Amino acid sequence: MHILIVEDDLTLANSLKGALEIGGAVVDTVRSVADAMSCALRVKYDLVILDLFVIDGATVSFSNFLRMRTPETPILSITGSCIFANGDHNDAMSADYLIRKPVSPTEVSDIAFYLIGRGRVPAKAGASGAGTVAQSPR
Repeated sequence: MHILIVEDDLTLANSLKGALEIGGAVVDTVRSVADAMSCALRVKYDLVILDLFVIDGATVSFSNFLRMRTPETPILSITGSCIFANGDHNDAMSADYLIRKPVSPTEVSDIAFYLIGRGRVPAKAGASGAGTVAQSPR
């Protein structure tokens, strides 16, 4: 399985990449919407993990583009922002899950594999003290 991570915090990106690779995923990481777009035009990913804000702007338009291009690809969005505080992320962006920072790489990995269809249902977010989750119906 092939996963794209769009995250400008290199420490977090590398932690997430490591957790996903332990689970058997091949992971590409980029820091910008422009690089994410380039990757998405070349590769069909099984999952995309997006930080809401990266070095060249918000990833909202990219998530919407991705949903139109490959509607079956799950999108997991991570944010430290209070935007979408009421779980209303579906109105603006095409994310299947929204997680609030701080996040645990293990928790993100569990949710990622669940979204891809090869993992167990993740434990309730926040149980480890990290992140909160809002799930979107598809």
